Amino acid sequence: AQEHLRSRILLSRRARQCGVMSGWHHLLWLFLSASCIPESRSESLPVCTFESCQQCLADAKWPRKKLTLVGPDALPYAVPFRIGFCPNGWDTESLHAKIVGTLVTEMLGYDVEYPNCWDGTDCYMAIQGCVGWMNYECDLVKNASAALNEVHIGRKLFPDPLPDIMYTPETWARAMAAKHFEGTHLIYEFREGLAVGTAGYVSVEGLFAWDEVVAKAWALRGVDLRSWDYLGETHVRGFFDAPERLIADGVVSEWPVCASDEPNIEGSMEQHRSMGYTCKSSWWLNPACAALGENWTSRCVVMVEDAWDYVKPPLWKNIAVSNVPVAKLVLGYARWQALLRLGPAGYNVVFFWWQPDATLLQHKSWKITIVGGGPDEFQPTVLTKAAWMAAFNADARLKSLLQNEQFNQKTMDELIGRVVRAVNAGHEYAADGFFDKIACDWIRENEEVWKGWLPSATTCSLGEYFDSEQQLCEPCPAGSYSQREDGVLKCAYCPAGKHSLKERDRCVPCETGRSQSTSGQADCIRCPQGSYQQTEGSTSCSACGSHENTAVLAAISPDDCTCSEGFYREIPSNVCMPCSEGMVCEFGSDPLIAAGYYADTDWIVFKCWGDTARCTGGLLGRTCAERRSGIACANCLSGSFPSRRDGKCHECKPSNAAALPIATVCGCILLVLFYIFIDTQDVFKQSVTLTFSSLALGQMLTMVQQLNITGNMRLAWPQPIASVLSFATAFSFDLDFLTVECAVASTPTGHFVGRFSIFVASVLLIFVIYGVVVVVRHGMAFKQRLPWLICAIGTITLIFYIPVVMAAIGPFQCVDNPNGLRTVREYQSVICWVSSEHTTMVVFGVFAMMVPIAYLAMSVLAVWKFSARMRQGDVAFLKMFTFLFARYTPKYYWFALVHMGRSLAFSLITLLPSVVMQILLTQMLMLAHCMCLVVAMPWRTYWANMLEVFTTVAMLALLCFASFFVESKPGQFVASAAGGIAICIVAIPVPAVLYGVIARLRHRSSKPFQFFLCHHKAGAGGFARLLKVKLQGHSGMKKRVWLDSDDLKDLTKLFDYPSNQTDNFIVLCTKEIFSRPWCMGEMVFAMRNDVAATRVVLPGFAAPDSNFVATYATHVPDVVKLTEHGIALADVQSAIEWIMDRHSMIVPDFVTESSMKNLVKDLLTANSAGSLVMSSPSRVSSTLDDGAAVVATAILADGSAVESSACALALIHMLRPLLVHTPVKMPVLLPADTELPATVTLVLILCSAGIFHNVKFLKALMAAAKLNAKYVPIITDDGFRFPLPNFVDEHRDAITKVTAHEKALAAVIQQTFKAIAVVFQPALYSSTEALLLTKANEVTERMLEATVQLPSLSWMETPASSQAQGCALNSAVGLATAADTIGVPEKVYVV
Repeated sequence: AQEHLRSRILLSRRARQCGVMSGWHHLLWLFLSASCIPESRSESLPVCTFESCQQCLADAKWPRKKLTLVGPDALPYAVPFRIGFCPNGWDTESLHAKIVGTLVTEMLGYDVEYPNCWDGTDCYMAIQGCVGWMNYECDLVKNASAALNEVHIGRKLFPDPLPDIMYTPETWARAMAAKHFEGTHLIYEFREGLAVGTAGYVSVEGLFAWDEVVAKAWALRGVDLRSWDYLGETHVRGFFDAPERLIADGVVSEWPVCASDEPNIEGSMEQHRSMGYTCKSSWWLNPACAALGENWTSRCVVMVEDAWDYVKPPLWKNIAVSNVPVAKLVLGYARWQALLRLGPAGYNVVFFWWQPDATLLQHKSWKITIVGGGPDEFQPTVLTKAAWMAAFNADARLKSLLQNEQFNQKTMDELIGRVVRAVNAGHEYAADGFFDKIACDWIRENEEVWKGWLPSATTCSLGEYFDSEQQLCEPCPAGSYSQREDGVLKCAYCPAGKHSLKERDRCVPCETGRSQSTSGQADCIRCPQGSYQQTEGSTSCSACGSHENTAVLAAISPDDCTCSEGFYREIPSNVCMPCSEGMVCEFGSDPLIAAGYYADTDWIVFKCWGDTARCTGGLLGRTCAERRSGIACANCLSGSFPSRRDGKCHECKPSNAAALPIATVCGCILLVLFYIFIDTQDVFKQSVTLTFSSLALGQMLTMVQQLNITGNMRLAWPQPIASVLSFATAFSFDLDFLTVECAVASTPTGHFVGRFSIFVASVLLIFVIYGVVVVVRHGMAFKQRLPWLICAIGTITLIFYIPVVMAAIGPFQCVDNPNGLRTVREYQSVICWVSSEHTTMVVFGVFAMMVPIAYLAMSVLAVWKFSARMRQGDVAFLKMFTFLFARYTPKYYWFALVHMGRSLAFSLITLLPSVVMQILLTQMLMLAHCMCLVVAMPWRTYWANMLEVFTTVAMLALLCFASFFVESKPGQFVASAAGGIAICIVAIPVPAVLYGVIARLRHRSSKPFQFFLCHHKAGAGGFARLLKVKLQGHSGMKKRVWLDSDDLKDLTKLFDYPSNQTDNFIVLCTKEIFSRPWCMGEMVFAMRNDVAATRVVLPGFAAPDSNFVATYATHVPDVVKLTEHGIALADVQSAIEWIMDRHSMIVPDFVTESSMKNLVKDLLTANSAGSLVMSSPSRVSSTLDDGAAVVATAILADGSAVESSACALALIHMLRPLLVHTPVKMPVLLPADTELPATVTLVLILCSAGIFHNVKFLKALMAAAKLNAKYVPIITDDGFRFPLPNFVDEHRDAITKVTAHEKALAAVIQQTFKAIAVVFQPALYSSTEALLLTKANEVTERMLEATVQLPSLSWMETPASSQAQGCALNSAVGLATAADTIGVPEKVYVV
């Protein structure tokens, strides 16, 4: 059922479009046609007849060839040229197609195929390569296989992926609209089929009436029926048949009902309903007709239409709104055409039709104009040709034919007449050869017409020539023109000085401003810039003068030549001269002075360094900002002061004049406060936070001054950094901030001297303040207070150090100018090395530079003497140079020289001529300084170190950014420096290698260690550490001292040190020294290499007897460990005898500074004498040290143990440099029998094994408690154990010898261990010198911050009543309770 419905729709459409007829309709039409149309000429055409026309022209080309075209699969296909053809009813298209096809076949020699299409839409869809175009569908195929499948199912005609139709000679815009491709696979914007011109004639659609009816109405009624509105008049309707006549004759529609099951037809009917039509038995009445009611069959005008599926909404709408009553009958295409072919003899109705068409040619008709229809009425349509572009462009001759072929309206009407005459003559319409014969006849009769469509020697136009090989008219080459010779156009080249036009029809002379030196050129060359041409037809251009140019190309006059960019025309020589730097010489204009430059009347240009806003530029003599004058606009007019905001000088006001006196008074007040602070404060007693604040303030001043130095570099700093650097100048004696010009007359020299005078005045004022303070506060003690004066002057000089240096070197900072002169950067009105003013400034600057140099020399001398003065306890020296040493840790007291050296170098770098080199060296300087800071950490507080590291890194970052603002090129100097650095990078490893080789060679003749300390860790570890530090601190030491904790990194090399790398072998003889296998191994290797040896005998040592030596393997079974090192038992026994024969020195039970000093002296003396072997032992003195006048810190240690006192002395040695700023805190080790001085406020308790059995230690601890002293516990022995609950019972013998108040002493001991102890154990293998120094630092911090006190036992000094004792006990319950925890009996003791 669906297939049957589809066939009916397709049959109806094709019948309408191609005029297919059947039955009596066709016979009736032939009969009427034969009676109305005259018979055409009946010439015998044996070659081309209506039945068969194989060839039309005698000179037709044979054989026929095919077009080779590339498909979408990129493969070539050889196919005929395919022209769309509709042989059934579309007469104009059929005739047109056959004429074009015949010419393509016989004149061009291409094979042609004529695939049938039905209307303009499906033809155009076929040209686009659509598959299913016959059904108005558009799928695409990509290859031949897919195309073959589509052929099998009837959706394509040819088995290749090319379009089924390549050319259609007749279509129209509506048929090519994009709406036909909506919802298909084709992207309309990328379609390959396009319009290629018009067919030459138009098509008209609309409503028509027979000529007889129109003529009768005009004759009888004077009414022109060609106007639609007249049809509404009642007396006019009689000229037309009413619907009732057609109904009576049985004329019915193909659709007898008012509905259809075909969607497209039902859609058209629904449109009618929506427009107001009413359906009456297949008649469709417009509202005007329906309003007549039952009378519509007799009073409405009949209109017949072709088919429902040919949608005509504009026509339908216009009829629906018309006042003319219309009854419309849609017959169907076949019935509609049969009715119309009856002509006026059949029915007088209004009918829809189009022209040109052969169907009604024998009946004249008139088109009816619907005046009120507006733009929606059918208008004449220009018919269009369309082609597939690939085939269209495949051959130039084919393209020419398809583009040029065209029929006018008269020709097409004449061709249609031939169709009618042929049919009237009895020839079968649309039979094979029917249209071929008509087309051939026209071709033979109109040769002059169609030959104009094809290229030929006589048809070529001007500007073309005929290519005989290609048989084409080709345009003449560029630079040539066409001329006729014997009636044939030929090309000739244009001569020099002329060029061809675009049309190539003639040559014309070159215009002014252009030239052409070569013949055969398409165009003349524009005169380049710097040349001109004022005549036509020239072969060359004339050059402008030297350094002259033209504003545009193709100049036409010498007046167009002006000075080039960077040159200006000098008057009166009229010569272009080069402009110097700072001059703006724009093309063709008078020179100006650039912003940032200054020039006098002689064009001597100076560059305005620094604040360039003061030099506004412009016309000569008017280049300075407001109220500015002098060279580089550096000076202000009298009564003005410079502004840093806009570069101008502003008029002075009273407030400006007061700035200098106010600043002077404020400065004096600050200096007074500063000196009072120096006079009253001791910086060494400041808290950590106050110390950090003062250090941070000093660092801030230094950093701001360094920013000022950076601002002095010749850089084009942008905002906001330019403002920051400008602010920094206030800290470098910049008098512009004080508007000095408003208070006193100022010259560059006066300004320069005034800057240095600020420092001199400050120093002189310090002297005055010093005198007043000494008289008022210190009773005329000028000599005693002299250190404070020196400290104040030194501090002021340190603060002003960078500003003084920068001020002193100011005259030497000369900058270049475009005129070759150099000016002082800071005083740019002063010309360097020429003016007397600069000479004066240089002399004064040299003398001013003596101040920082002398200050640096004085600082070097102070640092040189520091150590010696500190050993002498010279507190006045320390106070005098507080400004140098107070800021740094004792270890790096000399670091002030590093800072001063950095500041001096930073300042002097600005003297270098290359700003790139300034930045480079400054970066290297700051990087080296940052490395020193990170390694040394010299500042007294941790956060001060971190702050300077941060500011230094920030300065490095700023210098990195500075490189982006360098205006000048680096130059050869910087390039050489960079090359030198690169060479250094490569060459640095060379001296390192040489150093290693030399060191190795020297090592063979010179041993690195002067002494090797052989000792047993448990017995003499602390003493060994003390001996090493004392030896290394002696001035007589030339080499190092070997100690395993510091120097042993590889155990396999242990025996190499005493045998090959040591001058003297020292054995610290303790009780178990000979029982240690490794110690014996060291002795064996020292003996084998005959190393000088000495025995240092410590208390408790007993010489081994012969039995011990003989049975050594029994006593020390681990001696076998030495066998793998090549040491036999006999070697060990010999080593014992060898070392016992060496010289010995005996150490007393209690080691003191004096005894260690004597021991070191003896060791070095014996070493220098070269004889360490002595016949009799010598005893080291044990005299007591000279105590200080006041002892504030004491060390409590086990006086009966050498190790304990050695640890104490080692600790003192390491604390000494850390407490150099607070010498009163320096601890003292008192002899065992010495009473604890009453001045002691702090005790360092050294805890070692058995310390609580020492009565003298317990007495000293009790004495410290009675003094209410603060304490720091320090563990020096790994064998130390904290008191157990039975402490009193275990130590009762010692406690009872100290006090009867056992519980009180126990409480003191318990309180001692409530504070966390510091571990300081030199005897451990892991206790390197660096670790011990760290522990010493920790002890120092605990000493300076000590807050924990021993329990007060001051009550023991005086008797007390029982009541007072009871009250004291009740107030110290916690302490008694603590005593109970260590085993004191449960009875009440009064504390």
